[in-house]
Amino acid sequence: GVNSGAMHLHNAFIHSINGYLLFLFFLMLLRCMERKEAMAGHRSKGDECAVRSSNTVLSIFVAFSAAAFWAWHPLRAESVAWVSSRKDVLSIFFLLPGLMAYLKVLKGGNKAWLFVSGLCYLLAYFSKPTAVGYPLLAVVLEYAVTHRISCRQNELLVYLMFVLMAITFMVQDIGGATVMSLSLMLRLENAVAGIGHY
Repeated sequence: GVNSGAMHLHNAFIHSINGYLLFLFFLMLLRCMERKEAMAGHRSKGDECAVRSSNTVLSIFVAFSAAAFWAWHPLRAESVAWVSSRKDVLSIFFLLPGLMAYLKVLKGGNKAWLFVSGLCYLLAYFSKPTAVGYPLLAVVLEYAVTHRISCRQNELLVYLMFVLMAITFMVQDIGGATVMSLSLMLRLENAVAGIGHY
């Protein structure tokens, strides 16, 4: 209805779930990278157990600190405070599980996780079109974890990205959001000025 307090509580609830999901994502990412380092180092069994227990505490601390910083950052809190910015909160709510599913694929999990990642990508995009760049995040994530990029694995996500970009431009053009008479240089200057002002 028109109860703004309930809408704010709903935004805060989704934002708190996002903070927890981000904590889990960072924890998964750090553990994945630790495992890779341990395999590269070929440590003995005793050394590996000691390092793993100290790394676990450090990983939890780092993941929690990063997620807390993100959750309390004014740019993120702004999306919670403005009910009309729910699209940001919802987009991240779908984006994070998608990245976690993609990380599962990178760790050698079932390829069905790639489908889950693509589905989450679509839901994030439907929440807010700026999520269109999700495949680029997936490529950066893959390179960070494996130090290589598998074009075959990312192919579907990249094709989906180009289709969604075309749809976004068409819808914005129909709605009058794009002004083709403005030069590219003027648009770039405006972007730099806007970032600096913000």
